[in-house]
Amino acid sequence: MVNRRVPAGSPRLLRTRAVLAAALVLGVDTTSTLAAWTDSEYGTGSFTARVFGTESPHGLVVRLDRHPHDHDDEGTYP
Repeated sequence: MVNRRVPAGSPRLLRTRAVLAAALVLGVDTTSTLAAWTDSEYGTGSFTARVFGTESPHGLVVRLDRHPHDHDDEGTYP
């Protein structure tokens, strides 16, 4: 019979143990994270948006209901 036991302090055994320990930690962490994310509670809210305009002290009216880069096909702003 051939003795195939690896000595206790060999790098191969240490590497194998480290890989198995890392896999165990990652497996437990993944399981607990997925369990925490699988929650059946729901939240609700009411959100609204408004169109408003501002006026400068010099009488210039700025409308904020359009993006500044919105324009028609001719390149003019509405």
